Amino acid sequence: MTGILLIAGLLLLAFAAIIAYPLVFHRVESYLPEGAIHDQSEGFIERDALLEAMSDLEQASLTGKLSPEDYNLQKAELEQRYFELLHAEEGGVA
Repeated sequence: MTGILLIAGLLLLAFAAIIAYPLVFHRVESYLPEGAIHDQSEGFIERDALLEAMSDLEQASLTGKLSPEDYNLQKAELEQRYFELLHAEEGGVA
């Protein structure tokens, strides 16, 4: 009887590990726009930096390094600044 419980416990543990592995070790890759400038001699594009910061923020949220409240606050700030930059690039005033 104990052998059956041991085997059942090991199978349950293996099943849980298989299910949890992608959730725990899933890596979100940072956003890098095609043709993005990362060489400081060529200049700095704040818009690309904001997109990369949003990607890093998403990674921190998925790994549990940020509370949902902090995530939502920082995401709203980054998105607001990003849309201000887009508006300014289109000829509006930021």
